[in-house]
Amino acid sequence: MQKRYVVTICVVVLMVCAVQVFAEYDRDAVRAAMQKNISLYGEATKAAAAKDYFTAADKLMEIAKVFKSLDVINPDKAPKADWDRIHKEMIKAAFRGIGACADEDDAKLKAALDDLGKFRGEGHGMFRK
Repeated sequence: MQKRYVVTICVVVLMVCAVQVFAEYDRDAVRAAMQKNISLYGEATKAAAAKDYFTAADKLMEIAKVFKSLDVINPDKAPKADWDRIHKEMIKAAFRGIGACADEDDAKLKAALDDLGKFRGEGHGMFRK
């Protein structure tokens, strides 16, 4: 009886994991995430221009969180490997921007924001067709 219970639990866990790993492309969720990030990017850029490093770092962290939330999505127009690579680079750029805020380094902060824009353009070129 106990063995049957363990097997049943394992099957349920595997099914839940499989659903998350093979999540279908949710256009509305992706669109909402991207619109949120456009707004956050604008706020981060505005804060950077005002040398409000705390707000810029906060908005950059929110950007990173939004991209991380899209890990479970499988794109419908380009390979998942490209989706993951671009999102990883976006997260890393946001983190570099946060580090630049800690150092109050305007040049590095601008470079991180520019990288976010560059990878956004690359992603749109692949996935927004």
